[in-house]
Amino acid sequence: MDPSLLKVVGQVAGIGGLALGVFLLIFREVIRKNIFPNLAQIQAYRIIRMIVVATFLIASLGIAAWTFVQTRGAGTTRTDPPVTDRERDIAQRFWQSALAADWRTAYDLFPSVLHEQMAFANFVKASSNALSQFAGPPIRRHFETAESRSGDLIVSSLAAFDGVSTFRELLTFQVQDGEWVPWSFVINPVEWPRANEYVFVTSRPSELVADSAGTPEPDRSKSMAERYGGKYVGPPGWALVVESGGARTADRTCDVNAREPQSGARVTLLNVLDGCGLHAGTRIQIVGRIDSVGDAVYMNAVRFWK
Repeated sequence: MDPSLLKVVGQVAGIGGLALGVFLLIFREVIRKNIFPNLAQIQAYRIIRMIVVATFLIASLGIAAWTFVQTRGAGTTRTDPPVTDRERDIAQRFWQSALAADWRTAYDLFPSVLHEQMAFANFVKASSNALSQFAGPPIRRHFETAESRSGDLIVSSLAAFDGVSTFRELLTFQVQDGEWVPWSFVINPVEWPRANEYVFVTSRPSELVADSAGTPEPDRSKSMAERYGGKYVGPPGWALVVESGGARTADRTCDVNAREPQSGARVTLLNVLDGCGLHAGTRIQIVGRIDSVGDAVYMNAVRFWK
């Protein structure tokens, strides 16, 4: 028997297709055996009758089961709990606690099922690393949206840290026991797209700088902008070493001059929230949007981790 045939019909037509596949394969194998010339007429008749009846019943039950599942599923629609002020309040309390490093309050907002999967000490370690860029809470925060779809609820708020740097805080909820419970969080520069509209660059800084150097001078600026401008360096990002601080553009926002350790290729990070406190020699991991490429890579909308 050919297992691949069963796999195909099972994937295409589910239980009913699998049953019909079994029906077909059994008949084919019996015929291939060519045993009937060696049997008495009555024996051959009984075997064929038994196979026909058994496989017909199996196929019929499979088709009935498939029909039941399809018709039942067609009449069932998922109803998520309503979104209320409760979820907005939880999101606000979480971000107030997390960005103030009040880890116990933030941890207790998550359901017990997540507590069982991640002990408090591990939560503190993971969360403090994820939020290591932020030296303190924002100066103001306001609610943006609460969007429910496909069993998830995403509550977003905009947090302004100074006159230049604003980040989008996203707290994702899932349904548990008929109510929304917080499940995961992320915070990104407000300039980043909300949907999956990123175009990523997989090259290293040294490769981008070399590409720029190898492009004829008259076409260099335009060509580099077309190839890399507006594209993103995504996770896990680039590992860089801070060389020096650059211009301060707001109370907590500064440019940062860094380099790739292996090649020495320079990367200038523009308008980095809490980049003012990064000292020479500090190793950081960064993701963000490429602004331009020349003798250095220039990036904006930066997230970094120490």
